[in-house]
Amino acid sequence: MQGQFGATATLGSYQAIMDFCAAPKQVVFNGESASATDFQSARYILAAALMDDGYCFVSNDNSYRVDDSICNPMGNGSQTITASQINTYLGGSYSFSYISGVQDTTTNPGGPFSQATLADSDGLLLLKSSSSSVTLQGSWDSGYTSTGVTQKSVARNSNVNVGDLLVVCVLGNVDNNVASVADGQFGALTTYSGAAGYDTQDSSWMQLFWGVATQNYSADPANNVVADFSSTTGFAEVIVAHFRPPSGYVFAPTASVLGAAVFDDTQIAPGTGAGAIKSGATTFGSAPMLAFAGSLDITGSGGQTVANGWTSAFTGNSGNFVPAWTLITATGGEEATWTAAPGGGSDHYQGVLVGLKLTT
Repeated sequence: MQGQFGATATLGSYQAIMDFCAAPKQVVFNGESASATDFQSARYILAAALMDDGYCFVSNDNSYRVDDSICNPMGNGSQTITASQINTYLGGSYSFSYISGVQDTTTNPGGPFSQATLADSDGLLLLKSSSSSVTLQGSWDSGYTSTGVTQKSVARNSNVNVGDLLVVCVLGNVDNNVASVADGQFGALTTYSGAAGYDTQDSSWMQLFWGVATQNYSADPANNVVADFSSTTGFAEVIVAHFRPPSGYVFAPTASVLGAAVFDDTQIAPGTGAGAIKSGATTFGSAPMLAFAGSLDITGSGGQTVANGWTSAFTGNSGNFVPAWTLITATGGEEATWTAAPGGGSDHYQGVLVGLKLTT
């Protein structure tokens, strides 16, 4: 039918038949491949069948019932699809993997899926699993400015889902002069007095801001995170992290995103023992939540490493700023710790820890 009427009419007829049939809708989508080794046609037929809820019959006399597929229709040209695009379409946070093929192992190699290019009239079958943890969608660093500034920005280009969280760390050298922080898609970000610390001895300021997305957005290279300062600062840097909640959860609205407590601290010469650098301990009275902490080496060359098993997947300020985060599933005391790099035991460190609430 496709050869005569085209892909759109074929799929439209298939969906109309599915709508017409009564439960359990045992409709068979039939297609023929050119040969027993024409795997592209077989994938395309199966992927097209999975555009609705029917069974698939290919010329090898096998029937299949699976859940996740990508179909690139005839006449659409070669197309690249990414896991991020699929999650945006589904409105969820899923991990995908290839099926483990035994005939066409190039197309179906097994293992994690991030993106693939489909030829015209081709399909791809994927396995989907729900995420049970908070996932980092991307991080961005403006780099520091060593001359007087009143505004600092960095481009953030990532797909956004409702309930995603944006965390921004602003570094400076003037006490409490960050007037506002905003993202073009997340909007104005919020903060809390306890999520900031000023080291008087070293004239170093570090403050966390955060916001929760209220709608979906596509990635936009023109989108910026902008920090405005109320007075000129001789040092400024903006470090950004975009997080996606576990499946079935969203981060709470900005007004209530602050967890039970926050804590900041400055340490001088903590030594090089394991976990000697600390964010400061606090008790979270709400769960689940994301505990997000940051450690800034003020006087040295950075290189501190997370010591308590929390996740850390990026750095800022040329390696001097090292974040750490974990999903809190029970109330109680928490603290992030780091181990100084060799030679960093006598440095000065700032730390901050904040809880960011999750809800269903």
